[in-house]
Amino acid sequence: GSSSLTRARCSPCPQRPPGLRWLCVATLALGCASPSLAFADGPPVARLGDGAGALRLLPHGEILQDPSQKLTPEQVVQLPGEAFTRSRGGELGLSNEVFWFRARVSSEGQARGRILAFAGLGAFRNLRVFMVEGGETIGRWEVDPEQPFARREMQTPEAAFRVELPADREVTLVARVQGYGGGLVIDPSLWGYQAYLEGLQRSQAVILGYYAMVGILALYHLVIFFAVRDRSYLYYAAFFLMTVLMDAAHTGVAAQTFYASSPGLSFTTWFVSAFLMCWAMVQFARSALDGAQQAPSFDRGLAGLAWIMAGLALLSPVLPVKALTAGFMIVSGPGMLACLALAVICARRGHVPARLYLWSYVPQVAGVAVALLVGLGLLHVSDDHVVANLL
Repeated sequence: GSSSLTRARCSPCPQRPPGLRWLCVATLALGCASPSLAFADGPPVARLGDGAGALRLLPHGEILQDPSQKLTPEQVVQLPGEAFTRSRGGELGLSNEVFWFRARVSSEGQARGRILAFAGLGAFRNLRVFMVEGGETIGRWEVDPEQPFARREMQTPEAAFRVELPADREVTLVARVQGYGGGLVIDPSLWGYQAYLEGLQRSQAVILGYYAMVGILALYHLVIFFAVRDRSYLYYAAFFLMTVLMDAAHTGVAAQTFYASSPGLSFTTWFVSAFLMCWAMVQFARSALDGAQQAPSFDRGLAGLAWIMAGLALLSPVLPVKALTAGFMIVSGPGMLACLALAVICARRGHVPARLYLWSYVPQVAGVAVALLVGLGLLHVSDDHVVANLL
């Protein structure tokens, strides 16, 4: 028995076909080159039919960075495809540069009125959209984040325009956007007017439901704080409220509700609430985990980080957006990891609340990490915004 087992172990392995290695290399090279081969003549034309739902232009478009900031829409249309970038995601990361987006659109059968909406555009200085046909600009639209809602053509939280596409003709939609130092995303879609309004109403209903839920949780923790005088509940209520305010500033709800005449305040509101949210997160961890008793030296480091976050919140109205964005990235990541490390230290010492903290905190850290990577343009999560928001 042993001899047959030895022969089985020592029997020669079957030889690979001599061309298998080169076949694998050729397949890998073809896979890498296939996106560029598929778009050798440019992305396919976006064709509008009778459907009124959203038609995403990103799969049909190209993105160009303009360091000179001097290109015209007519020049952008004439540029060869090699000058542009084609990617599944429109995330451009932290930038204050000028970018161009172009996509060919054809309306079949009849002229069609559409809403051109830029969802989740992020921090931008200005946005200009041009319709070019035969080398000439036949339409132009513009929106500025500082422009009051009452003076905008579409009084919506996101940048949106009414466009009239000519019948049975191909035109090129060109968008010029300049970043503001924060996360920038180009993901335009064409909507039917009624479908866009209905989608906007559904989205706002979901957002308001989320705000109501979080508001109830914050009120619940405030009631407990006044009953038991444990500051952990106060910090957690502050964390909830700042999360809502930060999201409302990002979606434009805060601008429409509180400062419709000065929507540019959304940038300041977002950073103030973001830094205070991080401050509340750190203070809650210190209080709930009893950091001063469990790990005194580590707790002092967290206290210093909390002071830095509070200082950045106070300086948010005067610091430039790019500096604030960099500051948020620097303090938020280490802040989350430091809270996680404190929870691990306390849990290993038998602190029961620390174990519960870890169960709830690890998914939050993972979700925020995904959000930061997407905002930096380093990760493309999904073409489905619902999936991206859930993550």
